Amino acid sequence: MKLNATSTVELGGSERTLVFNMNTMSTIEKEFDANLMQEGEEFFSSLDFTKMIILIWAMLYKETPRPTIETVGEWLGDVHLEKISETIGEMLSMDSDTADKSNKSKSNKPASDPMKG
Repeated sequence: MKLNATSTVELGGSERTLVFNMNTMSTIEKEFDANLMQEGEEFFSSLDFTKMIILIWAMLYKETPRPTIETVGEWLGDVHLEKISETIGEMLSMDSDTADKSNKSKSNKPASDPMKG
């Protein structure tokens, strides 16, 4: 899970930036009285409408003025949930390029020097 991801989406007739970072996680923990360090994977794998609305509201914390949870719920009624779910899924998933580089660096052996025969 990335802990510093942003994405721009259209909500409420405007382009808005969703931010997923430690502040977002802290807000979600407070709203749901949850410990995402222990329950994070389970929490995010079972999103329902309430969780999705509050997750997006938490991700909009840099908006000025900050919308209410109810306003975010109204905005979500005007978008394709599949699209917003996909955006959130991408933000929460591990960056595959980083994972690929990490896996390659762990498994690749240094190339032998053909001059040292």
